[in-house]
Amino acid sequence: MRPLFILAALALVLSACAPSRTPTIAPTLRVAHRTSTPQTGPVAIPYQNPPDAPSPLVLSHPSLDAQPIASQLEMGEAAPVGGRDASGEWWQAEVHGELGWLPASQVGVMGDMSAIPIVPSP
Repeated sequence: MRPLFILAALALVLSACAPSRTPTIAPTLRVAHRTSTPQTGPVAIPYQNPPDAPSPLVLSHPSLDAQPIASQLEMGEAAPVGGRDASGEWWQAEVHGELGWLPASQVGVMGDMSAIPIVPSP
């Protein structure tokens, strides 16, 4: 009886020493434009900038001199990417229902980039 008690006590002590599993929280993205169909293609996401840095402007064409359209891609948002310029320095994306251009230096693209077509700039 005594060896059984020692074995049971040892099993209890060892189970208490086992590392516990800590639940992890998966990161989530807030989508800038909601559609009735899920987004399966590439999305643009702003790079982490210093807190005082402005969010990337969505421009009317791929040039820093272009007029900004009404939308801005905020930190934590994702926008569907539908095109790129020939140089690879600009992404065409739909932000809050508006189609515009984002500088590649300010956003990262997640997804299959090989499928993104080159589109002529306006």
